Amino acid sequence: MGKRAASTPASPPKGKVARKFQDAIEVEDCFLDQCAPLFELISQTSGLSAACRDMLLAMSPHCLRSAKDHRHAYQTTMVEVLCKVVAGVELEHTTALQAAGAEVTEVDSQKEAAASAVVASQEAADSAVQERDLKDAACKSATQAATEDHA
Repeated sequence: MGKRAASTPASPPKGKVARKFQDAIEVEDCFLDQCAPLFELISQTSGLSAACRDMLLAMSPHCLRSAKDHRHAYQTTMVEVLCKVVAGVELEHTTALQAAGAEVTEVDSQKEAAASAVVASQEAADSAVQERDLKDAACKSATQAATEDHA
């Protein structure tokens, strides 16, 4: 003869047990909130397969929750892997930051060259205006001299 099915379904704990259970859930949520930046960093990591990324996301809270001297050898290895992943992301960001800095320097150089070109163009325009004014004055003087000679 087989076992009988339970007459009532399993229910969540009640009383003091429920309070301890709820406190454990809140501590778990708090720890996961503290791990959120690491989860985001792992999610942004390039060069990892989706399966590897999912594995790191799944195991990281369990490895980090344990105290360093109480970790299993596998957990210690996974923490070292996490450190390498973080170092890789840091290197990527540092490289991108240096590239952006070089680009800013290049743009500043182009800006200075453009400003110099504007100044040179303005000086050329001022010189052309002065030359035009001199020619206008010479033309007026010649016209006036010609009208006086005919008169």
